[in-house]
Amino acid sequence: MSFCSNCGNKIENEDKFCSNCGTPIKENNSEKKREIVFEGTIHKCPNCGEVLNSFVTNCPACGYELRSLKNLSAVAELASKLEEIENSREEETEADKRRRAFYGDVGVGLSKTDEQKISLIRNFPIPNTKEDLYEFLILSKSNIDIGVYEIARVNSARYAISEAWKSKFEQAYLKAKILLKNDDRMVEINTMHEAINKSINNAKLSIGKMLGILLGIPLAVLLLIIIFSMVMVMIAK
Repeated sequence: MSFCSNCGNKIENEDKFCSNCGTPIKENNSEKKREIVFEGTIHKCPNCGEVLNSFVTNCPACGYELRSLKNLSAVAELASKLEEIENSREEETEADKRRRAFYGDVGVGLSKTDEQKISLIRNFPIPNTKEDLYEFLILSKSNIDIGVYEIARVNSARYAISEAWKSKFEQAYLKAKILLKNDDRMVEINTMHEAINKSINNAKLSIGKMLGILLGIPLAVLLLIIIFSMVMVMIAK
């Protein structure tokens, strides 16, 4: 089957002119045949084979959750970047070493490494797929440091990092209440959320008890402790 090179009309073998536009057959180069070329990629559901439109997260036919390679690696990439930042931690200054020797971790502030980690955690976008969201909830929960809410173990860097994780955990939990509301794992997530908040509240209560004990010390002794602490901070600087 040949086609007119001028208008694309079908040409029979015995025709000398195109029946549609009148172009002589000799100008058609009838040896060439018209071809139809399909370009682009058709995406199908890996579970049922349904053709998928762009930007869908679930197959409209079977409900299968679609996860791209980028989404699959998002949470793992976050953990990897945090480890990379920690491995590049700068050497502690002499002043911080003196503060740590006297006060322990309480006297040491945020380093550049700590600030980078906090920024990365706070700016990480909460995942949109169920599996990635669940994975992120587990990761953020495991990085909440309950110990920093106890006054004897507080350190500004540890506290700030833990608070960043806690903030993201709360954001992910609110999203899970919508995205995973009909998922069996929501029972586990609710239990996890309740346990974390209960542990933090118990730790804060221990601070209240300690303050009550301190307030029972005679005022003069307490003032002496405060003055001595201020002098040691000045010496450390």
